[in-house]
Amino acid sequence: MAGSNNALLIISFILLINLAVFAHGLEQCDNQIEDLVSKCSKYVQWVGSNPQDVSKDCCAVVKRADVKCVCDHVTEEVEMAVDMDKAVAVAAKCGRPISPGTQCGAYHVHLA
Repeated sequence: MAGSNNALLIISFILLINLAVFAHGLEQCDNQIEDLVSKCSKYVQWVGSNPQDVSKDCCAVVKRADVKCVCDHVTEEVEMAVDMDKAVAVAAKCGRPISPGTQCGAYHVHLA
């Protein structure tokens, strides 16, 4: 009986560690999204700036962003505010092209 209690305790501990790591990963992704909004939003709006004029601050954020995590958070509301073609162009301009076929929300990155 003591052996099964120890095994259950170990499994519970491992699950708690995994949950903490997962939550930390979500927090990091949320921070990246906040940074992208803060530094890059004016370059990806439907009307406005040309993605060719991207700032160094925006590119610094783009270069360290987790593309999969960010793309997983693209919702219909995001797509209404963000020109996804411009977002892909900004990433490429910053030296971090997004691979064709990548899905960001409902948007599929196409060949340039």
